[in-house]
Amino acid sequence: MKSVYQLLFLGIIAIMLSMCNTSKKNDTVDVLPLDSTGQNIVINYEFGEGLSPAKYKNIYAIWIEDEATGTIQNISISKKIIAGGLTGTAVPFWKINKYPKSSKTEIDAVTSATQANTDFSVSAMLKDDSLKKFKVYFEVDRAYEPNDWFKDQPAILYSANIDLDSNITNYELLPIGWTPNEYTKDFIPNTPMGQLQTEMRYITNLKEGSSFGAEDARSLTKMTKKITLEIK
Repeated sequence: MKSVYQLLFLGIIAIMLSMCNTSKKNDTVDVLPLDSTGQNIVINYEFGEGLSPAKYKNIYAIWIEDEATGTIQNISISKKIIAGGLTGTAVPFWKINKYPKSSKTEIDAVTSATQANTDFSVSAMLKDDSLKKFKVYFEVDRAYEPNDWFKDQPAILYSANIDLDSNITNYELLPIGWTPNEYTKDFIPNTPMGQLQTEMRYITNLKEGSSFGAEDARSLTKMTKKITLEIK
């Protein structure tokens, strides 16, 4: 027959084993499903060509937008757009239409150096877990590289529709329009600064009189090889 001390010792061992098992279970529980902690959005920019004769750096703004509610989450903004130092208005669609609606604290947190003509990646966690369908926008601009329609290149806006309820985890952002700045506004009638234009041939084709000619090798779209997005 076991003594009282032996029984007490065995009881203590049992309690300690139980605590270890509980700790292991808690470690497992702490690994929460991805849906409850937010989705990670990764944007990959692949640089295309440096236009001639000058090779200016690209300036960009990248943001998420729920168009139903007007909610904006900024992912990455070239700091020079905020701090100045650029001649003219870079990325005018974001600057004029989205900047005023954005959290200034958030913008301060996501500003970054203007990237040179190179590949780069940025990422951000989706702040609103309830957001399942939204758009990701990428506006890119370079100054002083005109095509036949303008004396200074307008900015180009790329976009993709994201659906987190689908099984799609990889997207490509495609050009959806261009935006005049103060140097290019109304060069083509009724194209005010900051208002998105969808006639891409003004950007991609040479001017032939007042009509469209052959493809323009100086198009700002040449600067971008591909913009892709991953949901992780």
